[in-house]
Amino acid sequence: MRDFNELQISNVKSADFINKTYSKSKQTIYDCLHDYKRDYGFIFEDDTDQEVKDNTYTWFIMPIEGRENFSSCMVYFAVSVCLIHKNKVVAAVIDAPALRETFWAEEKKGAFLEDFRSRHIKMRVKSREGGLIDAFSARKRWKANGRQRIDYCWRY
Repeated sequence: MRDFNELQISNVKSADFINKTYSKSKQTIYDCLHDYKRDYGFIFEDDTDQEVKDNTYTWFIMPIEGRENFSSCMVYFAVSVCLIHKNKVVAAVIDAPALRETFWAEEKKGAFLEDFRSRHIKMRVKSREGGLIDAFSARKRWKANGRQRIDYCWRY
């Protein structure tokens, strides 16, 4: 958030600033998660050649989702982290620091929102097919193992 508050669009070096912020965010997230679980794998959104190993846990991380918004000083950007096991998303967190909102979901437990008042709100969303989805859509352009598309985190 400190970097976001210092961003000035009129500055010619704003692209360099955004790339440095992205790199710093990426390294900070990696360090925190690696200290937490050393044997888990990592895939970042810019790692196009990485593969998810079948029997291991893997973190899929998007350090700044909505870079255009971030670079335009708009508050609609987030940090996204998914935990994948056996090519299936089992948990996910989306943090929108400028909005002071955190969304998280865990398989078979549901999806939740924590807002700036520290309220935990369970989310229920109806899918187009009529079933309930307690999660968020994963990016359709990202492919696990380069082949499978993840349309939804999980369904009930």
